[in-house]
Amino acid sequence: MPDIKLIILITAAVVVGGDVLFGFIRKLKKTLLRLITLLVSACGALMLTKYLGAMLGKYLLPYVLPLLNEDVVALLSRPEMTEATNALCEMIAAPFLFAAAYFVLKFVTWILYFILSFLFSGESSILSGRLMGALCGALCGAVTFAVILVPTFGYATLVSDVIEQAPVETQEMEQPVELLDRALETPGAKQAYQLVGSRVFAYLTTAQFGEGEITLAEETQAITTVVRDLSSLSDLSVENLSEEEVQALQAMARDIGDSKLLSTVLSSLMAQVSESWLRGEAAFGMEKPDMGEEVQGIVDAFFLVFSSSDSTTVTQDLGTFADCFMILVESDILSMEASDEEFVNKLVSDGVVTDLYGVLNANPRMAPVVTAIRDMGVRVMMSQLGMPEDLRESHGEMLEDMADTLKETVKDDGTIDQEALSTGIQDVMTEYDIPVSEEVSQLVAEAIAENLTAEEISTLTVEEIAEKLIERFTASGQTIQIPEMMG
Repeated sequence: MPDIKLIILITAAVVVGGDVLFGFIRKLKKTLLRLITLLVSACGALMLTKYLGAMLGKYLLPYVLPLLNEDVVALLSRPEMTEATNALCEMIAAPFLFAAAYFVLKFVTWILYFILSFLFSGESSILSGRLMGALCGALCGAVTFAVILVPTFGYATLVSDVIEQAPVETQEMEQPVELLDRALETPGAKQAYQLVGSRVFAYLTTAQFGEGEITLAEETQAITTVVRDLSSLSDLSVENLSEEEVQALQAMARDIGDSKLLSTVLSSLMAQVSESWLRGEAAFGMEKPDMGEEVQGIVDAFFLVFSSSDSTTVTQDLGTFADCFMILVESDILSMEASDEEFVNKLVSDGVVTDLYGVLNANPRMAPVVTAIRDMGVRVMMSQLGMPEDLRESHGEMLEDMADTLKETVKDDGTIDQEALSTGIQDVMTEYDIPVSEEVSQLVAEAIAENLTAEEISTLTVEEIAEKLIERFTASGQTIQIPEMMG
C-alpha cells in the first residue's frame, strides 16, 4: 500500500515550497501583490463555480438523454426530476469545477500581477525583504494547497462516511477504507481542511432545490440510511414480500423523508412505474405484479395512489402501503388459496379489514384502496347476480328492496346506521335466496354508504336509488386505470 500521507506531504511541500522560493526572489511587495491576486482568484472561482454548477445539468442533459433507455428518458423528463438532476449535477461537480476555475483564474491573474508588479520594482534587496517575501510566499502556497484539498479531502471524507455506514462490510473494502482514513489524518492537511476546506466544500455542495436548499453531505447520509434499510430485501417484487421485507419497507418509508432529493426521485419513479402498470405496460423491463384475483384490485388501487405521489406525500404513502401489507402478511391472508368469498370472509371475520381501515383512513389519499377493499365484497355478490347490464331486468325488485332498506337506515342526525344497513342488505339477500355471507354483506353495505349520502338517500326516489346501486355494483368490476388527465 502506498504511503498516502507521504504523498500528500510531498505535494504540500512542492506547492508551498515553490511559492516560498518565488516569494524569496520577488521580495515582500511583489509577493504580497501575488497573494492578493490569488485570493481574488479563489473568490472569483467560488462565484464562477456556483454559476457554472447551476448550468451544468441543463447543458449536459440534452446530450445524455439520447443515450438512455426510453423509460429513463421519460423519468428524467419529468419537471421535478429535471430540477433534481440539475441540483445533483451541481453538488457533485462543484468542488472539481472550483479547483479548475481557480487554476484558470490563477493564470489570468498572473498576467495581471506581471503587469502591476512593474509598479513595485523599486523595492530594496535587503535580506529582511526577501525573508518577508518568503513568508508571504508560504501564504500563497497555502492558498493553492487549500484549494486542492477542497475536492480531494471533501470527497474522501464523504466516501469514508458512506463506507462506514454501508450495510455490508467486506474484506475488499478494508484497504480503500484504511487508505482514506490515513489520508484524512495527514498532519497539516487535516487541520487546513478542517479550518477552511470543509467550509468551502459545504458551500460548494449546497444547491437550491424547491423552496429551500439541500446539501450533498446530508443527502448522501440519508440515501445511505435508506440503502441500509433495504439491504435485507432479497426480492423487491410486491407479490413475494415477507414480514422481514415489509419491516424494511416500513423503515425506508420513515427515513426517506430525510432526503428531499431521494423523496423526489422515488416519488417520480413510483408515479411513472404505477402509470405504466395501470396502462398494462411494462416499466423499466418489469411487468405488473400478479397478486391473484383476490388482492389484485387492492394492489392496483395502491398503484393509483402512487401514480400521483410527489416528494411531499411519498413518505406517508409508502408508510401506509408497508403498514397495510404488514397486516396482510401477519394475518396469512396473502398465502391463502381460497375463493373470493372465503377470502372476504377471513378479511372481515378476523378483524383484518378493521385494522386496514384504521391505517388507510389515517391517510386521506388512500380512499381508492378503501374502495377497492369494498369492491371485493361487491364482486362476490355480483358473481351470484349475473351480468351488471342485466341487473335492472333480472333483479329490479331486489334492488328496490335494497333502496327501501337504505331509506330506513338514515338516522335523525342525518347519518347512516352502518350496522343496520349491513343487516338489512343481508336480509334482502336471504329473502331473494342470494347465497352470500354476512361478511360480504358488510362490505356491500359499506360500498353503498360510500357512494350515497344520507341526504341523497332521503331525497331520491326508490327507482333513482336503484339506478345508483346499479352504477356502484357495475363499477366494482371495472379495472382500475389512471385518470385521463394524467395519462
